[in-house]
Amino acid sequence: MFYHIYWKVIVRLAVILIIMMFAVVSNAQVLPVEHFANLPDTSNVNLSPDGSKIVSLQRVDNKDSKGQAVVLYTPKNNKQKILLFSDNSKYFIYRLQWKDNEHLLIHTYYPDQRDTYMGLGQVKYDSRETRLLIVNVHSGEVRTPFTRAFLKQFRYLPSELNEVIDTLPEDPDHILMELPLTKPRSEGDANSTTVYKVNIKNKSIKIVQESMDYVAQWQTDRQHKIRLAHRYENGITTILIKSLATDKWQALWSYKVFSADEVQVLGFGYDGNIVYISAYHDNRKAIFKVNLTDSKLNRELIWTDTDYDVDGHLIYNKTTKCLKTYIKKF
Repeated sequence: MFYHIYWKVIVRLAVILIIMMFAVVSNAQVLPVEHFANLPDTSNVNLSPDGSKIVSLQRVDNKDSKGQAVVLYTPKNNKQKILLFSDNSKYFIYRLQWKDNEHLLIHTYYPDQRDTYMGLGQVKYDSRETRLLIVNVHSGEVRTPFTRAFLKQFRYLPSELNEVIDTLPEDPDHILMELPLTKPRSEGDANSTTVYKVNIKNKSIKIVQESMDYVAQWQTDRQHKIRLAHRYENGITTILIKSLATDKWQALWSYKVFSADEVQVLGFGYDGNIVYISAYHDNRKAIFKVNLTDSKLNRELIWTDTDYDVDGHLIYNKTTKCLKTYIKKF
C-alpha cells in the first residue's frame, strides 16, 4: 500500500515538472545568433615586460565602425589609445606579442587563393596567409619585417611570414624568425626552414641557422641560442638538441604522433643543460625535468595528476633566476 502511494506521488511530481518545463520553454526568449557568433569583447591581454603598459585586442561594434582594435592602456596615467584597427573585411588580427617595452608584434592573417606553378604543373588552392606587423607603441609607426627585394628571392612566396622564434628582448633592433627556403631543390628542402636574424628598424636580414632536411620548428634556450628543432620524416617526429659540450646536433627523442612515446619540450632552464618536457606517465600527460648531460636522459617527475593530462607553459623569474610552471588541466 505504501509503495503504491509512493509511486503515485512520484508520477504526479514528474508530470508537474514536465508541465513546468514546457511553461519555461514557451516563455523563454530565443537568444539571437549574434550572442554565439560575436568575437569576444576583449582578448589577447598582454602586459609589457616592464609592467607599465597593457595591450589587448578589443571588439568594436558601433554605428561608425565594426571590427577589432589593438588598444594600449597605461595604468599610470589611466590613458588608452588605439594602435591599430581592422574592420575584418580582409585582414584579421589573432595574436599580440611584446618584442620589448617599445615594440609590439601583431600577428595577422587573411584568406587568399594561390595559383602557383609547383614544378609539375599549375596548382590552384585556397590558402590562409599570415603576416607580421611591428608597431612602435610610442610613435604609432607600423612596419613590416621584410623588404620587397628579399621576398622576391622566394621561388614560391611562403604563406606563413610571421613565425617569430625569439623576440630577443635585450636586443632593441632584432628578432629571430623562421622561414622556408627561398629556392628548395629537394623534398627535404621543401619541408625544412631557415632561421633569420631580422632587423626591425632597417629590415636588414641574415641567416643565423642554415636549414637541415625535413627540419623545422626551431627553439632557443634562455641565452637566446638556437638549441632545439624537430625533424618530420616518414611519419616520425624526432627532437634534435644541440649539445653545449660538442656544439653538435643530437637526436634525443623520436615518436609517432599520438603515440604513448610522444614528447614535447616545454623549454630550457636557466642552466642550458636542463630541459622541461611533457610526456606520458601512467597514461596521463605529466611534466618532467631532464638533464641533458645524463646519457640515459632520466626523467625527474615534476608534476602529475591521476585524473587529468597536465600541460602548460613555463614562466621564468628573471630576478631570482627561478622557474615556475603554469599548469593547465585537460
